[in-house]
Amino acid sequence: MSLNNYGVLKSKVLINEGEFVSKKHRKHYSLITLGISKRIEVDINIQSDRNQPNIKILCIENYKNPLLKKFDDLVQGYTSVAGGLALDFLRQELFPKADLFDSRPIDGDTICQKLNNYLCDHEHIVVYGSLYRNEKENENNSDSQKITPHIPLKNGMDNVHMNQGNQGSHLSSNGIYQDGALFIKNKKSYTAIFLCFAQ
Repeated sequence: MSLNNYGVLKSKVLINEGEFVSKKHRKHYSLITLGISKRIEVDINIQSDRNQPNIKILCIENYKNPLLKKFDDLVQGYTSVAGGLALDFLRQELFPKADLFDSRPIDGDTICQKLNNYLCDHEHIVVYGSLYRNEKENENNSDSQKITPHIPLKNGMDNVHMNQGNQGSHLSSNGIYQDGALFIKNKKSYTAIFLCFAQ
């Protein structure tokens, strides 16, 4: 089993919508970005259990990894990924594994604040996840104000987290070399953000 439309998005954030709660009481963090000719939403799961935190997060400032050199060759917008550009938290040396897997999950509001802090001053972002398409696009988006309530765009990226080891209804999403992550580029360096669900 594997994700559909696994890939990477390189873009500038146009609108940071921040945290929103779905009808199923799942907390997400939403960014509106600009692809080559269309807006693409980035939908980051920050808490899917309404009763307790269930997301672990690892933030690495001044991130160093050979992977970053490949980002220079990425064009703006979405690129389908396979092979050497794909991410795998277990099979690649992306970060000290215990720093993420042995950590405690934290609540969605705290993750939201961390993301706010890192995104307040950035040049662009690089997002790994899966591309999705909604049936209808909101025609009333404005760069000058936050969209409230949240209205999904026609194109989006989700699964911005580890995508293996899932259980239950998400078992079909398991696969190797298809993990999601967020890399935030500022003037001097990248900050890498890795997330996974607590099991």
